[in-house]
Formats: sequence, C-alpha cells, structure tokens
Amino acid sequence: MATAPSGWGSPLGCLATLGALSLKESQELAKHAAEIGADGIAVIAPFFLKPQNKDDLTAFLKEVAAAAPALPFYYYHIPALTGVKSRAEELLDGIQEKIPTFQGLKFSDTDLLDFGQCVDQNRQLQFAFLFGVDEFCIQRFINFVIKLGFGVLQTKAIMTLVSGIPMGPPRLPLQRASKEFIDNAEAKLKSLGFLSFTDLKNGNLETSS
Repeated sequence: MATAPSGWGSPLGCLATLGALSLKESQELAKHAAEIGADGIAVIAPFFLKPQNKDDLTAFLKEVAAAAPALPFYYYHIPALTGVKSRAEELLDGIQEKIPTFQGLKFSDTDLLDFGQCVDQNRQLQFAFLFGVDEFCIQRFINFVIKLGFGVLQTKAIMTLVSGIPMGPPRLPLQRASKEFIDNAEAKLKSLGFLSFTDLKNGNLETSS
C-alpha cells in the first residue's frame, strides 16, 4: 500500500493490520504504516515461533509498537489463526505501562467471557474494543446467502452493503457479484434490520479498486 485510504467513516480512522513471522519484519511493516499515513496499527501475534505466555507476547508487541511510536496501537486477538492462546484479559492488565500508545483490542475469538472481562475490567481506560467473529453473524442471513451462492465476490458486495464503504470489485479472474445477488442480499439485510446504508446501489458498490 502506497498511501493510507481516507474517508472511511470510522472513529478510529484507517488502521493498518499487520503481522509477520519475525519481529524485524513486523517492525518494518509498522514503520511503513506510519510513513503512508495510517491512523493506527493493529498487530497480530507471531504464529510460527509463538509466545509462550502473556509476558512473551507483551514483549513482542512492545517492540513492534516502538517502531511506530506516534501511532495508536491495537492488539488483534485471533487465536484460531495464530495459535497463541494467551487470554486477552490477562494481556490488558497493565499494558499501557509497557506500551504507552496502546489504545484497544480487536477481539476475534468465541470466548465471550474473556471479551466481557476485557471490557468490564478496563472501563476507566477508554480502550476501543472491536469484536468480530464470522461464526457469530446472523445465522438466518448466512443460511440465506449460502443458498444464493457465497464466495469472495459475494462477500465484497455484502461488506459494502453493511459498512457503507465501497470495497471495489474482486481481483481478476474473479468477477463482481451479479445484480440479482446484490438486490436479493440487500432486501434480506433490510428485512433483518441489518442495513443502515441505503444509498449504495450497483454503481457505487464497485467504486474502489
């Protein structure tokens, strides 16, 4: 990415999600995010030589954050992909003392007790808590789109409908979702009360590249 996108409509701005197998590469990605004007960085745990405990993970994150000291720092907790099982709630305990730029957590795990404790025990710190787990999407809608046919091109169209952010077409050789799919998905989302953006029709769905 040469420049960070603007105008995303998020209070957090444009976060660069990054992670690598080595500390050095993660630091280089953090520096690059700062250079291109990202509003913050969200970092996953290394997933080859894994941190064995909270202290190991904190030490790694601290070094990555130090490579972009002017950017707000977020931890991207996604143990199903990284294999790093440290509880997020334990990681947050005293983390700003070690990572002063720490601002919050992207939580992608099914352990709702852990997520709830993160929120409850850090109310005074005004951290941002973002939650996202595909398995917790509206099951009726998932069943609906599976019947229509569901893949990368359909995902992009649905993400645009739900977020209001034009995601652009998928890369070739994939083609954009059909008008029929978009119309059906939009109608279903509206019926579920899950669609806030009503002005993104077919032309605007594909404006980003």
